[in-house]
Amino acid sequence: MIAKKDPTNLAETFDAMQRSTASTSTAWLEPPTNSGECPTCDGDGVIFTVENGRNVARHCPDCNGGRAKRIALLERLAQIPDVAEYPLWSACDGWRRRLARGSSKRWLVLTGRPGTGKTTQAAALARLLVRRGVPTRFFSALELFRKLRANINRAEEYDRLADAARETRLLVLDDFLKYAPAPNSFDAAPFKSIILELLWSRYERRAATIITTNADLTTLRDYDESLLGRFVEIADIIAPPSDAVNYRLRGSSG
Repeated sequence: MIAKKDPTNLAETFDAMQRSTASTSTAWLEPPTNSGECPTCDGDGVIFTVENGRNVARHCPDCNGGRAKRIALLERLAQIPDVAEYPLWSACDGWRRRLARGSSKRWLVLTGRPGTGKTTQAAALARLLVRRGVPTRFFSALELFRKLRANINRAEEYDRLADAARETRLLVLDDFLKYAPAPNSFDAAPFKSIILELLWSRYERRAATIITTNADLTTLRDYDESLLGRFVEIADIIAPPSDAVNYRLRGSSG
């Protein structure tokens, strides 16, 4: 059933749709601008369907011109950082190709010293997948943790932020464990309960996830041994090529 788009209730409709956990939902849409291009979706590129009493966004099946609009929307919502673009490492491109073929290694963990291009590679992969229509969210692990912790007593806002990371088709978590509290410190408990719970949720669903971190495998094991075990099971763990240089020392982002 296609839902009526009542302009007087559009904000509520989108708020409900943003919280939807449907895997094919584009999740964080903004109100569309109708142009009359398509009789089914009025040129929005999406339609609303009612499922279990909730409004869910679906790609319009009849829209010939909606793809470019959907991709532009996904690019805005992904919030991929504007970093310098460099060619993909062959190992990263190999992971992308295997992911497209349904590989069980649904995660990619980029490790290595600062400035060698981990964020750049993650951003490049995210852009490629977004342009193929994959809903993506790019988060700094530290900023996501801070926002979630600040809203721990505001259930609706907390769920909105957490669901954006849990439910997106591809999650990029940048600088994981950078500035994180020491494993046995008092502050480690909320970090583990918030960020690790998020990762366990994606692990259980085998949801595609890219993680960048300066931490080596020993540090990961000391922080949470079960985390390292999951990384080994579900992730390709890739270090920078031997000829990688610190791009920041060359005046570029990386």
